[in-house]
Amino acid sequence: MKLCTNMKRFFKNQQGVSTVLVTCILAVIVVLGTIIASLANVVMTKTRLRTASDRAAVSAAERIMIYSSDACETARMAAEENGAELKECKVEDFDVTVKTAMRSSVPLAGEMSASARAGPVDCE
Repeated sequence: MKLCTNMKRFFKNQQGVSTVLVTCILAVIVVLGTIIASLANVVMTKTRLRTASDRAAVSAAERIMIYSSDACETARMAAEENGAELKECKVEDFDVTVKTAMRSSVPLAGEMSASARAGPVDCE
């Protein structure tokens, strides 16, 4: 009860206080909105990057199973079609391991990377 009385007394003779409070609240809302949008962009970029890695690895593994050649070139094209850059490609027998990278539009996030592996499964 005493808090309400003190607040009423404080705000009774204060002109322009509501303008300052509304401005501060709006600034906090804008900052929080920017942070949430940035985090959403990072999550979206990471998801796209994982998809690009998976698709590159599966495409390369399929290529090597059918044609026995150009697996890494196929992985590069598949990664680029998904907006990523192929950083590394290793072929061991019929298994393909790829590493892709993508830049986020969030300045502090920088470049993100993901890797994937694909190949046939033994049917024993």
